[in-house]
Amino acid sequence: MNTIDTIRTPPRAPMPPGHGRRDDAVIASPLSVIRMLRAVYQWRVARWRSRRSLENLDDHLLRDIGLTHEAAAREARRSFWD
Repeated sequence: MNTIDTIRTPPRAPMPPGHGRRDDAVIASPLSVIRMLRAVYQWRVARWRSRRSLENLDDHLLRDIGLTHEAAAREARRSFWD
């Protein structure tokens, strides 16, 4: 017997008249909203740190990655959403 065949979903209870099902609606739980905000914050901080690090590279390292001081400074000044 296939394991998928053994998993059964319980039948849904009938809804009272006048109450439509909300199967197609996605309602975010408070925990999922917090997780999403935390991920956006961590992404923002990581991008900010990497741009500050780029700004502090010396000539040798900038040449190694093929950037000029002007290009590195321009990248470091960009907004986090850019």
